[in-house]
Amino acid sequence: MSTSTTSAFQASLLPLSAVQLGRLILNIKAPHEDYVDPPAPTPPEVIKNPQRNFTELRTSSNAFKLRGRLTQLLSASYEHESKHQIDLSATIAYTYALCNSGAWFKAACAHHSIRRWLQDAIEDGDSVYLVTGYHTVVDARFGTGMSSTSTDRQQVSMPIDATGLPSMQGMDMTAGVDTSHKLCRGFGRTFEAPGEQVYAVQFRKVVFRWFSSRKIEKGMLKENQWRVYAGRGPVDRYDSNSDSEDEEDAVEASLGGLEGDDLSDDDDDDGIDGEEEDDDLGETWVSKDDESVWVL
Repeated sequence: MSTSTTSAFQASLLPLSAVQLGRLILNIKAPHEDYVDPPAPTPPEVIKNPQRNFTELRTSSNAFKLRGRLTQLLSASYEHESKHQIDLSATIAYTYALCNSGAWFKAACAHHSIRRWLQDAIEDGDSVYLVTGYHTVVDARFGTGMSSTSTDRQQVSMPIDATGLPSMQGMDMTAGVDTSHKLCRGFGRTFEAPGEQVYAVQFRKVVFRWFSSRKIEKGMLKENQWRVYAGRGPVDRYDSNSDSEDEEDAVEASLGGLEGDDLSDDDDDDGIDGEEEDDDLGETWVSKDDESVWVL
């Protein structure tokens, strides 16, 4: 089993009321915005595991170098290096996990209000995620910091002859000017967070698969399958078969993040498409694993 999933970590803590298991969200960095909580006759089954004397330290560094020569007489180079760190500790931490998330999601799709919400997301071209877990810390101490160094360098040279006058022939010697500019900056912050707060959210991406309703009887549609009478959002612009007999007018919603569903097509707005993305403080990490996706 190979799964391309992504983890993005950013320096933020959320109140416990901002996250709910089984919630459908559009923005993985803001689970309290643009969401819907599926109606349920009974609360979802939840696992809660405690961890005592909790400490987590995350560091990341990135270096970039560029050198170029415009002519034999002019060259330039640029170097940039950045380092980031998050230090989180608490006497006790908890992990909350949604049990049987696949069955929970299918049951949620049976509700007309959830289908309407998902269809709106499809028409707007948004990615959708199901919250399947989160990490919390109690009375935690939180520290974060970043530093970066940038260096610009230019070198100009000119051939000279024995008289010290510029010469383009018989180059016995060269004279030049080498200039550089170095910029260093850093940021650090430490604070205490009273009470229980969320520092990481686990989710699974919702995957939409299209098919023609003419190939299946209406009564045979599953609870996570329904016919869509509106457009398919941005897909419509590239769908050359929209007028054919096999028009894909029905959709099936399922969960990725486990059992080989590839999440590498995540949109750039979420910043989890397998590349590192910095927020305003430069405090974002990206990594890959074989589990569901975690976002701090």
